[in-house]
Amino acid sequence: MSQLAFGSLVGMPQSHVSLIEGGKRKVTSADLIARITEGLEVPNELRGLPEPHEPESWSPDPELADRIAHAHARGRIDVRSADWIARVLAEHRRAEDVIGAGTFGQSFGPNSTR
Repeated sequence: MSQLAFGSLVGMPQSHVSLIEGGKRKVTSADLIARITEGLEVPNELRGLPEPHEPESWSPDPELADRIAHAHARGRIDVRSADWIARVLAEHRRAEDVIGAGTFGQSFGPNSTR
């Protein structure tokens, strides 16, 4: 594949491809790495990415939905329900943090311990 064809494939000028190929320029941008691997149709498992999948539909806990609907219909909420809703939402945020930290929490910066 020519440098010109490769540049067109990944959206960069031929001169940049030449510099990278010649070792005079490094590929450090995550965006550029993604464009290159996508342009070359590198499979996700070789890129270290999970296979894409359809997101599962989510619906709130039925009790949460009922309490919110009741409060909305009345135009106000009682303190007990407000506290309960706050606890449920806090639990969801903590769960998202745990899931996110396991998936995206890896640090690769200059201060990384890896």
